[in-house]
Amino acid sequence: MARRRYQKGCLFKKGKNWVLRYREDVFNPDGNGARVHRSVVLGCLRTRREAEKLADKYTRKINDYTRHPQAALTLAEFWEKYFAPEILPTLKYTTCRLYRILMTKHLLPALGQQKLCDMGPIHIQQLIGQKRRQGYSPQTLAHFRNLLSKIFGTGKRREWVQTNPAQGIELPPMERRRKARLLTIDEIAKLAHTLHEPARTIFLMGTLTGLRVGGLLALQIQDVDLSQARVSIRRDVYCGRVGSPKTPAASAKFHSPPLSVLSSMPGLGTGRANRSGSSQTLWEHRFGIATSCGGRFGRPACASGPRVLRPR
Repeated sequence: MARRRYQKGCLFKKGKNWVLRYREDVFNPDGNGARVHRSVVLGCLRTRREAEKLADKYTRKINDYTRHPQAALTLAEFWEKYFAPEILPTLKYTTCRLYRILMTKHLLPALGQQKLCDMGPIHIQQLIGQKRRQGYSPQTLAHFRNLLSKIFGTGKRREWVQTNPAQGIELPPMERRRKARLLTIDEIAKLAHTLHEPARTIFLMGTLTGLRVGGLLALQIQDVDLSQARVSIRRDVYCGRVGSPKTPAASAKFHSPPLSVLSSMPGLGTGRANRSGSSQTLWEHRFGIATSCGGRFGRPACASGPRVLRPR
């Protein structure tokens, strides 16, 4: 990195506006340092003295020796070279999958060619407004903001950007577009009669405990104690991948007295001891271990009815 030097910049008038030009140290996409020219339009000022006072506010930041060079990488370059290979592998599979979808379908087409050091809150707020007008839900807008905040937070920890422009972005209030409705006793009975094993037992256990589908499918034999009517959630399944529960609160023991009615169901109670093979997974079928709900529990029970179990 070239040595930082004190500078006043070049101040000149272009038309009716005063313009300040100065040099700034940055990081190139290859990680090496460089010095680039910057131009700032100060506006229509009456005298050169006023322009010099305003220009001094900009050069004072540049001449501050505590200031670190910013990155001249675009959002697309930072994502492909640093964030995707280094940060994504440290996240949960569900979060990683969501971030890839948001980046490839939305953020890269809109902001991919913007340099990180040139992006400000106005760019992100305009993106949020555009996506809102396109009909995206407040939850999706929050995902956009959170991903950008994660990216700029990573750049800030590397001292490649000075601020996180995604912080303080205004979002619309959260709203529930589909009203939740509980299954009636008759609906539970009809569904239990229609489903086959092990779907019937999974459905009944989900109905009695209120657990997520991912937590139910990841249950192992030692996680269920029917004598104590207790279920321990220690892992989660999503798209065939076994991982930790969705939230710390989801990793807990649930006590549900109605579980005792499942003791005679196939795959539970005394029948577990006679299972063939060495698998400890609670739900088995002729294709192996049930590691995906396959959309069976996510579809509505009827055209206007509720979802059978809460999907991930």
